Amino acid sequence: MLTKNEEKLLSELDVDEAWGTVEHLSTLDKTSATQGERDAHEYVRAKLGEYGVRYETYEFDSLISHPKEATLKVASPAPMEVECITHAFSKSTPEEGIEAELVFVPVSPSSLFTGLGDLVDEYKKVGVEGKATLMFGVASPAVVWAAQQAGAVAQVHICGGDVLHEMIVTTVWGTPTPESAERIPDVTAVSVKRTDGERLVEMAKEGPVEIHLKARSDTRWRNITFTVAEIEGREEPEKFMLVHGHMDSWYLGTTDNCTGNAALLELARVLERHKGDLRRSVRIAWWSGHSTGRYSASTWYADNMFHDLDRNCFLSMNIDSPGVMGATELGGGGLMGTMDFINKAARDASGVHEIEKKAYYMRAGDQSFYGIGIPSVAVRAYIPEGSPHRGQWIGGSGGAWWWHSAYDTLDKGDRDHLLRDMRMEALAIYRSVNAGVLPFDFAEVA
Repeated sequence: MLTKNEEKLLSELDVDEAWGTVEHLSTLDKTSATQGERDAHEYVRAKLGEYGVRYETYEFDSLISHPKEATLKVASPAPMEVECITHAFSKSTPEEGIEAELVFVPVSPSSLFTGLGDLVDEYKKVGVEGKATLMFGVASPAVVWAAQQAGAVAQVHICGGDVLHEMIVTTVWGTPTPESAERIPDVTAVSVKRTDGERLVEMAKEGPVEIHLKARSDTRWRNITFTVAEIEGREEPEKFMLVHGHMDSWYLGTTDNCTGNAALLELARVLERHKGDLRRSVRIAWWSGHSTGRYSASTWYADNMFHDLDRNCFLSMNIDSPGVMGATELGGGGLMGTMDFINKAARDASGVHEIEKKAYYMRAGDQSFYGIGIPSVAVRAYIPEGSPHRGQWIGGSGGAWWWHSAYDTLDKGDRDHLLRDMRMEALAIYRSVNAGVLPFDFAEVA
């Protein structure tokens, strides 16, 4: 049930205004530390100024890794060229490339959320030292680290379909420190399409396969910028909810994350109009360094604003990939006692009574604030299994096959879904900042 104030707030969300932002941002290549990313931030700042929303700009130097060219050739038993891409923070090969035996590792397909577990032991069972490994799943930090720890020199990932997915493979969260720099990968990681990968698996099962691999990643210090806006509450202005998403993207990145950036901007516009109704403040951030810096801007903010966040930030909400074509299954939940409260807000805003309730705990999505002890919430929409839009082993874009690829373009967004998702987000924020008692039920986790 919505109150009159809640109904008024939600009625003022303007999907045309938000979709105009999606259209504009979908024309820009927003790779981190490029002019396109800076132009995107300037667009958001100009809009915030137009809406009368106060904001701050930040800049810092971050270790950013841009994947460049890669080639993979089978030398024996039969010559074959295989299309591939390399990944952010993958080790570059020498200019002449490397030669190695390719061996298949029969472990569960990897995804963005794969943990280390007993992967190192599984790799060692196969005997991968000095060899290149082959496995199903997207290139993720844990499996690349496992290959390195087991002594492999390279790893070939087989995507879930015939679309190549860009990834980042370092286990280091944010800009490396002297203590964590040793975990920057020392192996070369590439990905191949499903059809090609299955051929390689069959060849490896039949006998030795020798490959020649060449790949380059441009990893160096780069200056990046990000934007943080604030809508001040009337009673406890020093206390705030942090609502955030990433500005940078792979290619044009309509659903990951132009739609999220547009949602953040529209939420800022509407909340500014209703700031007299807000008990506590809302801080809204557009991060950089997400895709090629492994969440470096949100990590910088967590480090440099630690005391403010520790004292005053009572809740965090990450907004990533709303407004996706075909995403009809809804979810709402969080971490640290927030699941029931946010799930109810999602149901009330959407009118959908069956919404999956789940904890959103993951080493992804700019979740850089767990260590401070800040509870987190999220609302999500997913593409159902069996849909032609659904991909395998996908971490974003509602599970879409076009995630982290050049196919994530404007036609993959959905205006009606964007409005639905903004309604859920807006109501969750409005109720959170206005709750007389903060909405945490620790019986869920006791």
